[in-house]
Amino acid sequence: MTRLISLLLLAFLTASCRAVLNYPSALGPRYAGAPVDVGARHVVPLPVRADGHLLRVVTYNVQWGKHIDRAINVLKTRVPLPDADIVVLQEMDADGTRRIADALGMSWVYYPAAVHPKLGHDFGNAVLSRWPIVEDEKLVLPHIGGLRHAQRIATAATVLVGTVKVRVYSAHLGTPSDIRPRSGAIRPT
Repeated sequence: MTRLISLLLLAFLTASCRAVLNYPSALGPRYAGAPVDVGARHVVPLPVRADGHLLRVVTYNVQWGKHIDRAINVLKTRVPLPDADIVVLQEMDADGTRRIADALGMSWVYYPAAVHPKLGHDFGNAVLSRWPIVEDEKLVLPHIGGLRHAQRIATAATVLVGTVKVRVYSAHLGTPSDIRPRSGAIRPT
């Protein structure tokens, strides 16, 4: 009986750990946008207040990119989050990132790492900014996840705060048990 239970558990775990479709290229896919006024759909001017300004950065993991409306509510209402200059997001898709950026009046850039096998949509990291994003890139991290063989990435953005360029990274790292040896790394193309 114990053997049967063990076999059933192994079959369940194997079936639920399908490999993901990775995006191994450092070139993309890439999604980006400028802030818009959702009602009028026109570009909103970015603030120009760099002198003596304290830069506020928020990181937020929006679990599986679900409940975007709740995330927007939290980012707009929970002090000190509404004062954030830069928001880095993890576990996002392009549409959710755009919706949050539009609601906050921010520029944004998003790179997916993979298509999540259970959710069926892109899964990756984003950087949102009240300041102009003048450069961005996708950094393919050297290890893939153990169970699903998921690629890990960092979304990097250079934000122009007044006349100062600030480099920002959004990453969603695996646990030590989920990281494979370097020989299993996916190489950027």
